[in-house]
Amino acid sequence: MNMNVMGNTRRIGSIAGTDTELVPGTAEIRNKLMTATTLGLRLGAKYPTVKNDVVALVSRIQAQTERANRVAGDRTRNAYQKHLFARDLANDISAEIMRTKELLSRTSKQLIAEGEDLVEGTLGPRDNYAALYSEIRSWIRENKTTPEGLQRISDAYKENLSIAQAIYHSPHQLLNMEKALHQTMRMKAAELFEPKGFAMLNEGVDIGGVLKNYDRTNYDVHRSYYHPEMVAEAEASVVQ
Repeated sequence: MNMNVMGNTRRIGSIAGTDTELVPGTAEIRNKLMTATTLGLRLGAKYPTVKNDVVALVSRIQAQTERANRVAGDRTRNAYQKHLFARDLANDISAEIMRTKELLSRTSKQLIAEGEDLVEGTLGPRDNYAALYSEIRSWIRENKTTPEGLQRISDAYKENLSIAQAIYHSPHQLLNMEKALHQTMRMKAAELFEPKGFAMLNEGVDIGGVLKNYDRTNYDVHRSYYHPEMVAEAEASVVQ
C-alpha cells in the first residue's frame, strides 16, 4: 500500500493548521492536557488505590501531547502527513486512557463491594437480637418527636453498637424516620463503627465519579491533536 500524500496540499485551506498548531484554537486544550496537577485531579490521582496508575497515565498524556505540539513544525512532513501522524499519536494515548478507565471502573466496583461487606459485617443484624432491635425501634419512635429526644437518639447510636445496628439495617418506615435523616445516621454509624469499610465505600464511589472525565479527556485529545478532514482526505488518496 502506498500513501500518496507527499506534496498534495493545495485543497487543504484552513483545516491544515499552521506551523505552530495543527488544529488552530485548541492550544488551551493541549495546555490543560500537559498540566499534571489539573489533569491528575480530573482523572483521580488523589485516590490512593489508583494513584500510581493515574499518575503514570498523566505522564504519558503529557509526553504525547508535547509530541503532538511539535508535529506542526516538522518540516520533513507535509500537512497531510502531519495530521496522519498526530492521529496515530492520539490513537495510541487514547487506548491507554480507555485501559486506565476500565481499571478504575473495576477498582471502583471492587472497593464498593468490599466496603459494603465490611460495613454489613459490623452493622448487619445479629442472630437472637430481634427482640432487642424491636425494643430499640420502639424507643426511637417514642423519642424522635422532640428535639431533646432526637438528641438522645443521636448520642446513643454513636456510642452503642446495638442501637447503631438497629438503625442501620431497619427500614426508615419502621423507625418512623425521614429517609434523609435515616440515611445520614446509617452513614455516620458506618463511619464510627466500621471506618475501614466506610473509607473503601467512599473511595469506590468517588473513583466511579471520575470515570466520565476519561471520556472527556479522550475527546480532548482527538479534537486538539489533528483535524479529521485532513486524515480522511489523506486516507482517500491511498494507492492500493
